Amino acid sequence: MAKSPIPLPTADDEILVLLRLFNEQAGTLFEYDFHREACGLGSGFEIKFGPGQPESATRKGASQQMTSATILVLRKLVQQQDKISFPQLVEMHQRLPIPDRKKQMSAKQLDILAKYLEEPTGYSIKGWTPTRGDLFEVFMYGKFAHNKQEHIAKYNDLMNCPFAVMLESDFEDIVLTYIEVALWYKSFNESILLSLDTDKTPVL
Repeated sequence: MAKSPIPLPTADDEILVLLRLFNEQAGTLFEYDFHREACGLGSGFEIKFGPGQPESATRKGASQQMTSATILVLRKLVQQQDKISFPQLVEMHQRLPIPDRKKQMSAKQLDILAKYLEEPTGYSIKGWTPTRGDLFEVFMYGKFAHNKQEHIAKYNDLMNCPFAVMLESDFEDIVLTYIEVALWYKSFNESILLSLDTDKTPVL
């Protein structure tokens, strides 16, 4: 996750505005029922094989409507346009007058996320072995957002393979991980905002 090519604010007050904006989006993710639908009773997938019987696969998880709404918010935290993506957030933390240990905590959390996304899924589709990050991008851009032609083609390949339900389940797990990280940063931002607001409070 490289640094953002989009210029970020340098003034503390402007950065704090973006931290609050990030927290609003992270709070919206928590308010949605995606995590409850994806992890609810009976969620998961089932694949049946049998001699002389066609393969059948079923999956229960978050609804299409809920997933679409969740991705609409989540993409603001993974794309750079709104200046509140995870890498941009960490970059702004480094510019704030906060203890070095907090800056290190923020950077470490991003590093953990990056390593998670770099892990291969273990599936091979037409000679392509996607990482978790690849899988997320194919679903996001091939189905839910922007509909980029390259990602649409790859998404169709995924849905036409025999383990499509497993890939859908893995995608939900990745979204859940993103939400978990967003909530971690929301709490982290709240501690920063409280600390800096307290520091600016005049002593009477």
